[in-house]
Amino acid sequence: MSDITPAELETLKSRFRAAEYKVTDLDGTSFEIVGSDFPVRTHVFVTPYYLQLGTFIVAAPQGFMPGRKSKVDAFLVAINLRAKLVKFTVDADKLDAERGGWPIFASVKLITGVRGVDYDADALKNMAMLWFQDIAELIASPGRFELHAMMQEGDANDT
Repeated sequence: MSDITPAELETLKSRFRAAEYKVTDLDGTSFEIVGSDFPVRTHVFVTPYYLQLGTFIVAAPQGFMPGRKSKVDAFLVAINLRAKLVKFTVDADKLDAERGGWPIFASVKLITGVRGVDYDADALKNMAMLWFQDIAELIASPGRFELHAMMQEGDANDT
């Protein structure tokens, strides 16, 4: 259960809107942002102690590459070394047959160390810009995987 007030959540959403992100309500402690330059849907989860950005990316092996966990683990090591901010993880033991690939969770947390959600607008904008840059760089160089991110609704690449 969250101790975030509706007013605090609305202030936080207004700061993302001011940074030119489209904001969509999800529930009482979370919402979604989409960047205008890079339309990846990003879930924003808020607690009194931290703010988390997260999205799922499906990594489908290309060609005849076997879908072994060791291949995706090696891929995650490589992309995490290049990332400036985002941590990429996979919690599955095998390919998700329904999605046709490995479900990779991209996430980052902004932890202030104090109770409250009064985040600086410039800090949020910088965090979101680095977030989208890490996701874009991953998608631009997928290695031996075909990547599908949660894109803005109506986008042809939406998964």
